[in-house]
Amino acid sequence: MIKQNEVDPMLPPPSDEEVHQFLPQNSEEFSLPSLGDPSGLLESPPILEAMPGEAPERKEPSEAEATEGPQAFHFSINLTIEGIEATQATQFYKSSRHLHAPHAEPDNSVPLVEQKHLAIRVYADRQAPWWLPAGSVDGGVWFRRIDIPDTYKNAFRLNGPITGRRAIFINRGNANHTLNFRISDLYTRGRLVVYARVWTNSFGGRRYSPWFGRIFTFTRVPHVRIRAHGIRYRRGAIDRPAPPLSDFIATGIFLRKTYPMSRFNFVSYDHINFGGDLTDTSGGGCGAGWNALWNQLRALYFATGQDANHYGLMKPPIPTAYGGCGGGNVGASFVGGGSIMAQELGHGLARRHAPGCGAGGPDPNYPHYTHPSSATIGEYGMDYATGAVYNPTNSNDFMGYCSNPWVSPYTYRALINGINNQPTPGSTPAVGAHTEHLRQKEEHLYLSFRVSCDGDVDLLSGFTQVGPPGMSMGKETQHSVEVHDAKGKILWAKRLTLEEAHQDHSHSHTNYFEAIPIRGEARKLVFKCGHRVGPTVIDIPKQPPTVTIKSPKDGKGQASSGKLKLEWATKSRPDEKVTSIIRYSNDGGKTWQPVAIGLEESQYEVDLYQLPSGDDCRLQVVASTILRTSTAETGSFIVEKKAREAMISPITDLTETRPQRHVELAGCAYSPDSSADEEELRWFSNLEGYLGTGSHLIANNLRVGEHVISLVAPDGLGGETRTEHRVRVLQESERSDLSME
Repeated sequence: MIKQNEVDPMLPPPSDEEVHQFLPQNSEEFSLPSLGDPSGLLESPPILEAMPGEAPERKEPSEAEATEGPQAFHFSINLTIEGIEATQATQFYKSSRHLHAPHAEPDNSVPLVEQKHLAIRVYADRQAPWWLPAGSVDGGVWFRRIDIPDTYKNAFRLNGPITGRRAIFINRGNANHTLNFRISDLYTRGRLVVYARVWTNSFGGRRYSPWFGRIFTFTRVPHVRIRAHGIRYRRGAIDRPAPPLSDFIATGIFLRKTYPMSRFNFVSYDHINFGGDLTDTSGGGCGAGWNALWNQLRALYFATGQDANHYGLMKPPIPTAYGGCGGGNVGASFVGGGSIMAQELGHGLARRHAPGCGAGGPDPNYPHYTHPSSATIGEYGMDYATGAVYNPTNSNDFMGYCSNPWVSPYTYRALINGINNQPTPGSTPAVGAHTEHLRQKEEHLYLSFRVSCDGDVDLLSGFTQVGPPGMSMGKETQHSVEVHDAKGKILWAKRLTLEEAHQDHSHSHTNYFEAIPIRGEARKLVFKCGHRVGPTVIDIPKQPPTVTIKSPKDGKGQASSGKLKLEWATKSRPDEKVTSIIRYSNDGGKTWQPVAIGLEESQYEVDLYQLPSGDDCRLQVVASTILRTSTAETGSFIVEKKAREAMISPITDLTETRPQRHVELAGCAYSPDSSADEEELRWFSNLEGYLGTGSHLIANNLRVGEHVISLVAPDGLGGETRTEHRVRVLQESERSDLSME
C-alpha cells in the first residue's frame, strides 16, 4: 500500500481514449499521434512526484545556444514541463527565486484542504533557438482519485493557448505565462493523482511534452461555524433592513477563496436591532458605537453557549468610522466587504494585524518578506474562480490595512490552527443549574465594563450564567480585577487583557468584556490599576432581582406560528436598573438561543417564524441588575415547521457581462429548521441547462443571450424551492456601459 505522499510508479497516465475526448478534434495543428503508437502519446515514461517535492531546476541557456542562428540549421525544439503548482489560495513554487531564506520553502508545501476548489498552474518550458518564432503552447490536465475506484477526468481550463517561452523567463505574476486549470471541490479529497501534458507546433511538426504527474493529499479542516446575525440598523432617519442569509454567503466567498476551509456551517441566522453611533471614535478600540455592537455580540455569544463564532452584517450605506470590528469569536462588518469580514473573523480566530499601513497591534511574528510592503503576502496567490494572480509586489495580507488584499502562507497556515480550535457544539445549561460534572463550567458573571485612565470603573452590562471561562488572547494591561469574599479574601484574580486588535490606551478609557467566576461567597469586585493605592470596590448584591412571566400562559399542545407577545414583571431595589435577555429553546430547555438582549421594557414581540420548530418549545426571560441574575420560563408550546426559501446573491452585481468573463453567484435554501446541504443546491440556465452544485456557482463561458439562472433545492417539507437571477451575456460587438469595461 502506498503511504501518504509516496511515489506510486505504477500509476498510469490517462489512456489515449481519455485524452482524445478532451483535445481539439477539428484542428490539424493539435491532432494526436496515431493511437497504438507507444512513442506517440507516451513519449517517455511518466514522471510522477508526490507532494511536496521539487522539480529539477532548468539550466541556463549555453553560450552556443544563445548565439546559434539560421546558419546553423538547428531546428531543435525541446518541450517539457518544469513543474505544476497546486494552489487553493496561496502556494510556494520555486520560491527561492524571489524569497530569501528562511522564507523560501519547497514547492507545494502549503497544505491543501479537502472540498475546496483547486487551481493547477502548468509551467511549460519551450526551449528553442532564439531566432525561431515563439509559437503557442497549449495543454491539458487530467486527474483521478486514487483512494477509491475512479476514472480520469479533465480539469476545467482557465486560459490558453499561451505564448511559448523558456521556464526561466516565466513571470508568475502574469496569469498567461502559465496554463491554468481548475479542479472542482467535488474531487478534492483523499489523494488525487494529477497529470499534465503540453504540446506545440514547430517547423519539425507537432511536438508533445512528456507526461508530468504528481500525487496531492488533502487535509481535512472543519467548517467554520457561524451564528449569523442580520443587523437592522435604525438611527434617526436611517433605517437599513437586516440582510438575508444569502448576503452572508456572498460576502463570505472572499473567505472561501482565501481561508483554509471549504465552506461555512451556518448554525443559525436571526435578526437583531442596533442603532449606535458608528462614527464615534471615543473610548479606544473601534470607538464607542462599534464597541457597543461588539459587546452586544459578545453577550449573544455567551448567552448561546459558545458553540460557534457570532458574526453580524449590516447593509450599507451607514455612516461609520471603520469598516468592521472583531475579536474573541465575534465580529461585525458590512455586506460586500469580504476582505474586512476575513480580517474581523480572523481576529476572532486569534489572528493579529499584519504590519504596516496604520495597523494597530501588529503581529510580531509576521514574516519580513523582501517586498516593498511589510504586509505583503510574500508568495503568489491565485483566485481559482477567475484565474487572477495576486503578486506579492503589490498584494497584501487581509489581516492588515494595505491595498489589494489577499492571503499570505503565514496567515493561511495559522488559520488552520484557529479553525481547528474554534468553538464547538455543546449544551448550554439553564441559569442556576448545578455545576457538578460540568468540568470547567461554573457560574460566571459575563461583564462588560470600562476603566478610565485614572482607574474609575463603569459597569455597562452583564448577566450571570453557568458556562465556561472566556478566552484571553490579547495584550495584558495594567488593569486587574479580583473577586473577594465578605472578609476580603481573594477568591479569584486576573490581569485584564485587550480583547480586540484595535484597542490601545491612547484614549480616556478602555473597554473590557470579562468572564468572572462568581461563587456563593463572592461579595465584592475589586478593580486595580497598577500600584494605584485606591482600588475601585463594587459590592455584589446578596439578592438577585425577581422576574415573573405574565403572558403567554401555558400553551401545552397548541401549535404556534407568527408573532407571540411575551410580557413579564421584575422587582429589584430602587437603585438597581434591570435589563432583560429573551432566550428560546425548542428542545425542552436543553439548549437555548438568544432572541433579544439589553431590553429595558418588560414586553417583547417574538417572531416565531424566525425560530426553529419543536414539540416542546419555551421562552425564557433572563433579568439582570448586571451583577445578579434571575430567570423565568413560559410553559411548553409547539412551533410549526417552516419550508426552506431559496435565495441568490451575486458576488459582483452583474446584470450584463461578456462571454469570456465568468459569473459568480452565491445561494442558499434556508429555514430556521435547516439549510439545504451543498449537494442539494442545484443551478440551471435556461440556455445552458445544468450549471453546477453548491452554494457557490462559478459559471464560465456562458453563451451569448439572456440567461435566467435558477437555484433549485428541496424545501425540507417534501417539496422544492426555487429562485432566479438574470444575466445578459453580450456579443463582443455590442455596445454597453459595463463598469467593468
